[in-house]
Amino acid sequence: MLNELNEKQQEAVLYNDGPLLILAGAGSGKTRSITYKINHLIRDLHIAPSHILAMTFSNKAADEIKKRVTSMHAIKPYAMWMGTFHSIGLRMLRAHGEKVGLASGFVIYDSHDQESVMKKCLKDLNMSGDTFKPRSVMSIMDRYKNDGADIQTLKPGPFNYYEVKVFNLLREYQTRLRTNNAIDFGDILTFTKKLLTEHEDVRAYYKNLFDYILIDEFQDTNRVQYDIIKLLVRDSGNICVVGDEDQSIYRWRGACIENILNFKDDYQNARVVKLEQNYRSTKTILEASTRVIAKNTERLGKTLWTKNGDGDRIIGFNAMDDRLEAGYVVKKISTLLSSGACRRKDIAVFYRTNAQSRLFEEALTRYKIPYNLVGSYAFYERTEIKDMLAYLKFIVNTADSVALKRIINVPVRGIGKKTITTLEDEMAKTNRPMWDVIDGVLESGVLGALGKKLKLFYGQMKLFMDKNETASPLEMIKLIFNETGYLAMLRKEQADVADSRIDNINEFVNSIDDFCKTEEQPTLKTFLDRISLYSHHDDIRDTDAVTLMTVHLAKGLEFKTVFMAGMEQGLFPHSKSFESLSQLEEERRLCYVGMTRAMKNLFITYSNVRRSFGLTHYNVMSPFIGDIPAQYIEWDYMDIGSNE
Repeated sequence: MLNELNEKQQEAVLYNDGPLLILAGAGSGKTRSITYKINHLIRDLHIAPSHILAMTFSNKAADEIKKRVTSMHAIKPYAMWMGTFHSIGLRMLRAHGEKVGLASGFVIYDSHDQESVMKKCLKDLNMSGDTFKPRSVMSIMDRYKNDGADIQTLKPGPFNYYEVKVFNLLREYQTRLRTNNAIDFGDILTFTKKLLTEHEDVRAYYKNLFDYILIDEFQDTNRVQYDIIKLLVRDSGNICVVGDEDQSIYRWRGACIENILNFKDDYQNARVVKLEQNYRSTKTILEASTRVIAKNTERLGKTLWTKNGDGDRIIGFNAMDDRLEAGYVVKKISTLLSSGACRRKDIAVFYRTNAQSRLFEEALTRYKIPYNLVGSYAFYERTEIKDMLAYLKFIVNTADSVALKRIINVPVRGIGKKTITTLEDEMAKTNRPMWDVIDGVLESGVLGALGKKLKLFYGQMKLFMDKNETASPLEMIKLIFNETGYLAMLRKEQADVADSRIDNINEFVNSIDDFCKTEEQPTLKTFLDRISLYSHHDDIRDTDAVTLMTVHLAKGLEFKTVFMAGMEQGLFPHSKSFESLSQLEEERRLCYVGMTRAMKNLFITYSNVRRSFGLTHYNVMSPFIGDIPAQYIEWDYMDIGSNE
């Protein structure tokens, strides 16, 4: 297999005598190198698959590497410690969670569940949701958790009234999670760090278990992830980190580019191997993107090169307004498709903000070109799917009052808002989950006719809990449909809406069926864990459709033809990036990531006039376009007409 690798890839695969930093440039065959390195560890160094820890930043990447490795060896996927930081941390917490105060069966709240809890906390603390916006407070909380902070011990700055109120709110939020036997996404890593820090026996177990640790996308690790790695690495330093500082684009969600920039300081005997041969892009695209990123100062430095041909020059287009820009892009797409130069799945349109997608969606619809909008409204966020997930979450964790509140009157059972408010008031008085309150109310027999409705619901839930002891996840979801009348409820809706929602339900059942076929011991708990770790990258489907996405979601992907739209000063780079050189350099890295996704053709467009929030903005060309030497770009002056 080494014959399939270039010289630097071979060096990266074969060096295993201490810390190793692989600087993997865009399109340099990183996934192949990681896969072959794991294969070398198993086959030639005789390290058991279960003694190798490999962490990536998306389920999609983990599944791809796992699929390749398992095809080389007669091993089962679940025998390997390979996945995202969150999936690995969750696996440890499922085994040892009680040591850090997590009861068995804890569930993971998504952003919607978090917001629901935060709103209830605001109401109970008599705090204004206008002053303390739930999403803003959640963003503040995420920053602290990304740094590994313990929310319960945060101390506000002197005379900082806002911080005092926010920290009180966050502490109340964390208390509510514990009452519901729930954690959120950020808690997965903070509890993992807490587990490894405070329990020497657990830390020693995992340090002895993992003979080799491999971290992908190291430039995107945050503080708490970095701390977890340090806790797991043996003194021998058998760790390999793979990354590219030029593709560090997630500072806004806690990523520390310093982790990769300072790796040699932390591991002073580290070997550095640079993968600089690009297999993806034409020379023109590669040279142009290299000139753009060369303006940055936060770099370790590498020079990408390729044996590919020069290819076509980058096409630039300056539109009079944003609607004409979308018309130009879609007309070009239509021409590429009709000429047979591309399939729909070979084409992607990138933009800086989600709000830009609407005009492209409208134009593609007019041209009857199918498209896949990534990152907007994920499958598992649809109402009917969240209803089903709430049923499943409650069945495995009766302390989950958020899930219970969602399903208690869905389908309609005559249990209205007044009853739910009464139950919530009793919860606040007794500090008990809603299910325990219902149990107590039914036992007291004080509700009369309403008690009958609650009793029917109570009995139905008890049936589901009893069946879950022996039934498979697939059998459970079918039982819920049959017993609750959920499908019958959907069929009463308007025909086209009902059909769409029922199709989604059927797809959900298919996902459970697939899960049951691939897991050694499928349970509702493990299925819910998998769904909780779902990301927008997993929403990228292999269908013959044009892909629309923000540039942030494009990392790790490649397309024959890429359109980068909205390349204007103040939009890309974003106006918020002008506050510091570090933020501006991250915007430039984001531009570099977008450009290097293109294999054959790259189009860059910008508009003189753009409408946003009802206002008209007059724009100038992005300075990033100005960084591209003139010989690599030609300007298209195509007249697309005012009606586009």
